[in-house]
Amino acid sequence: MKTTCVPPTAWSMVAWRCAGRAFAAVVLAAATAVPLRAQTAAVSGPPAGTGSWTKTFEDNFDTFDAGKWAKRWACGNGNELGCTYQDRMGTAYEDANVYVQDGKLHIKTERKTTRGKTFTSGVVTTSIRNTGFMQKYGYFEVRMKPASSPGNDPCFWAFPLSKPSAEPFKEIDFAEFGGRGGVVATTSHMPGLGNQTFSKTGNWTSDFHTYGVLWEANKVTLYIDGVLQPGSITKNVVDEAGVLILSDEVRKDNGAWFGNSDNFSGPIISQVDWVRVWKPSGVTLGGTASASQLPGDVFPNPATGSCTIRLTVPTAQPVQLTVVDSRGAQVWAHTLATTPGTNLLPLNTAGLAAGLYTVRVVAGARQLVRSLVVSQ
Repeated sequence: MKTTCVPPTAWSMVAWRCAGRAFAAVVLAAATAVPLRAQTAAVSGPPAGTGSWTKTFEDNFDTFDAGKWAKRWACGNGNELGCTYQDRMGTAYEDANVYVQDGKLHIKTERKTTRGKTFTSGVVTTSIRNTGFMQKYGYFEVRMKPASSPGNDPCFWAFPLSKPSAEPFKEIDFAEFGGRGGVVATTSHMPGLGNQTFSKTGNWTSDFHTYGVLWEANKVTLYIDGVLQPGSITKNVVDEAGVLILSDEVRKDNGAWFGNSDNFSGPIISQVDWVRVWKPSGVTLGGTASASQLPGDVFPNPATGSCTIRLTVPTAQPVQLTVVDSRGAQVWAHTLATTPGTNLLPLNTAGLAAGLYTVRVVAGARQLVRSLVVSQ
């Protein structure tokens, strides 16, 4: 067991350019130095005094679990079929650069030319067709030791699946470490509304630390090793469920965030001890797709003309079925009857244009959310 539970509590609010994504150049608050605990004890769990919580996701990386993670980007926002979004910026991504060793996930980044890219690294996401984990709001936690060299950017973040993978897109960066070193940032990216960023200076690459983010509808706060960091993001908060991502990349910005990749020295390896996610107990969070929610799937996927929603419910009850397109517009809504046990609910897709859709089935306080690809 890699854990003991202690509630997760310094930092500045700034805005800049990082991870290849433009930030509003506005200083929101001055840097505040608050000492962390002398030892980076393996704390874990939602903050004390915030009510009761239910764990919705956990991986302690005793082995690589292909049922939880895919070694690829959330390309096409969850649609890996026919995906060509294999690389990012100046970095190529290879399965061999992600592996589990000694109970930790390793992401190796190196100066190695692959598919015309100068650097090679690895990425894992919970974007797995029909069964992938995604959640909006809750407490999101990673214990990791990021590697740093000029030009790189290890990050734990979430990416909503409601839009194509082309920019602009929403995302929330829980813990991001630029290659210029000495800073961890938490950011809410909201296209057209401005990006809100907090940062905390410190020596984050020499040891493991637990980074926890409390993501609420109108507020985002950061905890490091159980210590609440002053301030919060209180506007332009991402409002959609996202898949989880652990990644690194290398690019050159001459020091603003990444540092100068000409000076990159590697290979370097970021290590992740665990990833854990909670939701408030008794609360249904929009977009959560996990074992604690309604079990089921959608098949065939991609669908041509029609598909079937397989759904398991404990008692006979009506369910609300909605389908939303990639722009967030509702294109289908019906109330269907179910019987106890497994139900096969037909969905006619003949009238839908080819593309990516989100299927949501709500039964009381529980729901099933799946991405659906419609082919012509």
